[in-house]
Amino acid sequence: EGKAGDIDGGVGLMGGLDIKGFVLPFVKKLGEDYVRAIESEKEKIQNLKGDIENVESSKEQLADDIAAMKEKIKAIHEECTNTKQELESQISSKRRQIQLLESKISSLDNPEDADSTIQKYNRRYEELLELQKKNREEMRANMKAVNDEIRNAMELVKKYEEYKKKTVEEVKEYLERKEEEIQNLRLLDS
Repeated sequence: EGKAGDIDGGVGLMGGLDIKGFVLPFVKKLGEDYVRAIESEKEKIQNLKGDIENVESSKEQLADDIAAMKEKIKAIHEECTNTKQELESQISSKRRQIQLLESKISSLDNPEDADSTIQKYNRRYEELLELQKKNREEMRANMKAVNDEIRNAMELVKKYEEYKKKTVEEVKEYLERKEEEIQNLRLLDS
C-alpha cells in the first residue's frame, strides 16, 4: 500500500497536495510553455539577425551609390574644366583676330569703312564675352547641382548611420532582456 507522500503509490500527498494528479501535470505544462517561449524567442532573434543583415546590405548599396555619384561629379567637373579652357582659348584666339583686324583697319584710307568694320568686330567681341559669361553661369549651375547631390547623399548616409545605430542598440537591448528572461526562467526551472 502507498503511504502519504509516496508518488508511486497512486496518490502522493505532500502537505495535502496531490502530486501525481495536480503538481506533476502543472510542472509538465509549465515546462512545455517554457520550451515554446524559448522557441518563439529564438525565432524572433533569427528575424532580428535577418533585419541586421538587410541593413548591412543597404549600407553597402548606399556606399556603391555614393562612389558612383563621386565618379559622376568628377566627370562633370572635368567636362566643365575642359569646356572653360576651350572657351577661353576661343576667346583668346578671337581677341588676337580682332587686334589683327584693327591694325589692318587702321591702315585703310577710308575712315568710315574702318569705323564700321571696328564696330562690327566690337559687336562680335561683345557677343563672345556674353557667350563666355553664359558658359560660366552654366558651369556654376552644374557645380551647384553636383554639390547639392553630394550634400543630399551625405544626409542620406548620416540618416542611415543613425538608423543603423538605433536598430543595433534596440536589438542589443532586446537580446539582453531576453537573455535575462531566459536566465530567470532557468533559475525558476532548477
